[in-house]
Amino acid sequence: MITIDSDFENGSLDRAVKLGKNWYQLILRPDTWYWFHCRIRGCKNKEIIFQLQCLNNQPSPGAQDGVGTWDFNKGIYNRPVVSYDKKIWTKIKQVEKDRAFIGTFRFKHTFTEDEAYLCYTYPYTYVQLNEYLQNIKRNPLVKMESLGKTRNGIDQPVLTITKNSSSKNVALVIAREDSDEATGSCAVEGLINHLLDKKDKSVSNVLNKYIFKIVPMVGIDGVIAGATFSAGYGYGGYRWHESPAPAEIENIKQAVKKWIKKDGVHLKIACKIHGWSTFTPFFLDIGLSDPQLRDTMALTKGKFWNPTFNDLSIRPKGYFERYLLDEYGISTSLSIHANGKNPDAARKCGDQLCKAIEIYLLKQDAPARTR
Repeated sequence: MITIDSDFENGSLDRAVKLGKNWYQLILRPDTWYWFHCRIRGCKNKEIIFQLQCLNNQPSPGAQDGVGTWDFNKGIYNRPVVSYDKKIWTKIKQVEKDRAFIGTFRFKHTFTEDEAYLCYTYPYTYVQLNEYLQNIKRNPLVKMESLGKTRNGIDQPVLTITKNSSSKNVALVIAREDSDEATGSCAVEGLINHLLDKKDKSVSNVLNKYIFKIVPMVGIDGVIAGATFSAGYGYGGYRWHESPAPAEIENIKQAVKKWIKKDGVHLKIACKIHGWSTFTPFFLDIGLSDPQLRDTMALTKGKFWNPTFNDLSIRPKGYFERYLLDEYGISTSLSIHANGKNPDAARKCGDQLCKAIEIYLLKQDAPARTR
């Protein structure tokens, strides 16, 4: 007997409806509109057909037909991933779009184990984050703390990485505001790994002068709930000016306030890492307004770092960058969408983002060294 459920961390599905022998309609939750993450049991040695329909929960053109989430361009469709252990994931070989029904997609897979997990794309969960943090917590450069609790009572971690804890110069990095953007979590892993690379002399120079404060996962409640944005209180990414803001945002706001007003630190750069909702080798876009920061980023293009630029000088009120500008006069901030065709490529993107930040920070010290 085949059963399909989503009763696990990050699981997301309304229900599954049997249409025929080994043929199921996956009914998406109204708050996810294109995303699912479910478990199938009793599936060993069975070829199962799945189909689903996108929900029209976005105002953008073509959203109901899956444009941007399932139908990328010229018949290139998103391919979900399958795992038997939630560690190794493989992509479904082929996805087709139904010609008769708007936003309906269909795919099939033959399972080799009795229990399997099926997800829209490579997931990155709160459990995975904690496993990663456990692996690096003994590094002498790393200090781990909790910013506080989320609305649902979950610890929100923050990392301090430096060789000079007395420095007053801080680089702030936050990631995963949007719960469905697993690419952002992979990219911030790559950025942290780069900072902990003992062989890189530039890293050593930067960490001798700067403190990195990193919030690796903002939308924790949404990640756990398998929601597209945040669980139970809507999208938090444009609510930075609210008082109080949603807990996951308010925790960061209060920490920044303490660092600047009580500890007297200078926030030299702030970076917000987003990601596309799927792992595809699309362009990487950066929003920023500071001219020197823009010039530095433009000069650091690489295989996994090939940015295009948007202007943040008129960023709407409510967003992270605008909040820093309005509250503290900080304009050296950037917002990026990292990506890659798989988690390792997204990590490399984060690695090269870190190199670009290093170059910018070391440039700030250049005048002082030449005087």
